[in-house]
Amino acid sequence: MQLEISQIDLKYAHLRVNDPSDRKALFASMAENGQQTPVLVVQQSELQYILIDGYRRVAALSKLALDHVQAVLLTVPEAEALVQGYRLSRGRRPNALEEGWLLLELMDVHGHKQRDLGPVMGRSGSWVSRRLSLVKVLPEPVQQAVRDGRIPAYGAMKSLVPLARANKNQCVELVKNLQHERPSVRQLDQLYKSWKDSDSSRQRNLIERPALFLKAAAESK
Repeated sequence: MQLEISQIDLKYAHLRVNDPSDRKALFASMAENGQQTPVLVVQQSELQYILIDGYRRVAALSKLALDHVQAVLLTVPEAEALVQGYRLSRGRRPNALEEGWLLLELMDVHGHKQRDLGPVMGRSGSWVSRRLSLVKVLPEPVQQAVRDGRIPAYGAMKSLVPLARANKNQCVELVKNLQHERPSVRQLDQLYKSWKDSDSSRQRNLIERPALFLKAAAESK
């Protein structure tokens, strides 16, 4: 089916990471070849639809100033559609944080119990626990930085999760002080390892001036 983009409700955008490099590549592809894969939606009202899967495609179409999107209508309840969208997702697979956000959404909004999520998602109970622990450990401001694309998801999982376990406040402060930077996974790893190996005074300096630390580390090579 063909829908106007104005009919699409981006209700679940908060479950996705806004990766600028991914979006740039998809935009270039769609500018040359058009939309190759339909998005997945459920019906919200007579003329409105909730987007389940295809957020990057809709963003690319909007950036191309196109008004319509090809969609497949899922005729199942919204929570079931989210699970189907996850299982049917084409292209980039969700990262572990996105999977954790989806699990929390199913629990907090749609009433699923944690013990039931493994069978629902076709995963083990330990997989569910690991994904939920990621999003429960990371403070919300850090998660938002990942959603916005300012912090790479893998870097957050590798370096900021252990930092948050050790000192949640300093984890939040570090991300705040990196707001004008686009740290790589490697740079976040450098910051965390240096923080872990430092005394409290040096830790404080690193948290307050991470850009200065990264500049000094680059110049010392």
